[in-house]
Amino acid sequence: MVDNLNITSKTIQLGEDIEFPSYEIRYFAESNDGFDGTAQGYGYKSKQKLILAHWYYLNKNKIKSWKGETKRFMKDNPKIKKLFDNYFDESNCLYYAKDGEEMSIEDFINIISKDEDINSQEIIRKLNEKKYLWKTIIQGDY
Repeated sequence: MVDNLNITSKTIQLGEDIEFPSYEIRYFAESNDGFDGTAQGYGYKSKQKLILAHWYYLNKNKIKSWKGETKRFMKDNPKIKKLFDNYFDESNCLYYAKDGEEMSIEDFINIISKDEDINSQEIIRKLNEKKYLWKTIIQGDY
């Protein structure tokens, strides 16, 4: 993926202050896949950000399908959605952190595996089989 990017760096001046000019290195790329490697003319602050933006550009349809599948998964499993929302709620996270308690996906899995109303083995299998579900759920894209 990076091989088809022709990455260059340029030093640009920030602002118009003549007495104390400040400069910054920005990264630009040329590619033949339609990607705007100029960041609308401003450039990217790091090579990593440039490469990440290119990856998102190339995979935007895949990411969109992941989000759609995550929404369907949460809609099909409303109890999981409710438990997840409650467990990872901002106020709960704050209180857990204040009390020095850890919050993790493993702890969440333990909670749902104790719930008798949920087919936890099937849900855990699906979440482990499709790792992107965890990522999109944690990002809140459901």
